[in-house]
Amino acid sequence: MASQFVKIPAKELEYGMFVAELDRPWLETPFLVQGFVVSEPEQLKLLNELCQNVVVDSGKSVRRQTTIARRRATGREAIKRELPRKKLFVYQDLRSFDEEIPDATRLYEDYEANVKRFYEDFRRTTTINIKDVNETVNKLVRSIVRNPDACMLLRQMKRKSDYLHDHAMGMSIWAAALGRQLGLPPIDIKNIAMGALVADVGAVHISNELLNKPAKLTESEFSYVKTHVAKSLEIARKTAGLDESVMSIIASHHERYDGSGYPNGLQANEIPIFARIVAIADCYDAVTTCRPYAPARSPSDAIALLYELRNKDFQSELVEEFIQAMGVYPVGTLVELSSGQVGTVVAEYRRRRLRPKILLLLDENKQPVQSQTYINLLTQTEDRHGQPLEIVKALENGAYGLEDDDIFA
Repeated sequence: MASQFVKIPAKELEYGMFVAELDRPWLETPFLVQGFVVSEPEQLKLLNELCQNVVVDSGKSVRRQTTIARRRATGREAIKRELPRKKLFVYQDLRSFDEEIPDATRLYEDYEANVKRFYEDFRRTTTINIKDVNETVNKLVRSIVRNPDACMLLRQMKRKSDYLHDHAMGMSIWAAALGRQLGLPPIDIKNIAMGALVADVGAVHISNELLNKPAKLTESEFSYVKTHVAKSLEIARKTAGLDESVMSIIASHHERYDGSGYPNGLQANEIPIFARIVAIADCYDAVTTCRPYAPARSPSDAIALLYELRNKDFQSELVEEFIQAMGVYPVGTLVELSSGQVGTVVAEYRRRRLRPKILLLLDENKQPVQSQTYINLLTQTEDRHGQPLEIVKALENGAYGLEDDDIFA
């Protein structure tokens, strides 16, 4: 259906309508993308509060056809088409964030130590010792299945200096969270996490000077960097106990949905689906990490980037499922509230993603808070003056001088 733009009062918006324009700048709103289908109660509420009128594109609207459940089924449908015998689950949080964070913190520290030792041993022996990390990966997956918010927050906050093993940890956590969102069985989530963990192991033979070069790589340098895929595969083939799906992740997670990736220029369904999942996790972790050639993007900016890359670098359905798993404001996002307070998102609610749980860092006067205080926007809807309490905007990393160490302390 051809696009047809109609200006209507915000109060007349309905589910399924595609909002193309607002009567105020998009940057003054919490919406990450310019143009979206209304699918959640909080979107309707915010649009009514922020706007008098909006412009709707009837050509992109999907009334009567699109429901939240239908939109969220697209990634699962992709899995079912390609893996028709796979039984998918609908996971529920078995613990709250507060209940999971103590165990997840201990688990994360153990995971970090094991992965560091794994990469250090590999540099010396050039062999993969899966046994040492296998049980830790299992524990990680169990935590993510119970409630992914805790491990995701820890990853966002606790980044170390060794990029290779740090990035491998991040990839495994984000990929496992996406696997959970898609309803994959725990054994598949575990294989995805393991595949992400060892996907770039061959890159240990590439010099840090080249991996951390602040300028754009030359064509010959990039060609050399791409050889790490073949090296990783060569090493993995000599390792007993790796599932075939892990091998497919190693081989294809740098391929891109439009065929622009490497090493083989695969496209669309030619790329194994688990590799497509890890590719999204790889990109998200990379762009949210500070590198010599680029500053770290905020989690919400990274989500917006992935949205722009749908059906280019990454499969649209999988990107949308990743956004569902992460929330509009992913854990670790610095946000400013309508009260003037500033905090970081520590847990999001998958049915009301615009009203997450916030750990306060600065008060209304932008002064550090003196004690650990949480605001659950799901239940606390007004500030102390009786005014509506909501997120005004996501903030860039380092806003108001806040660093990760300050937040996690």
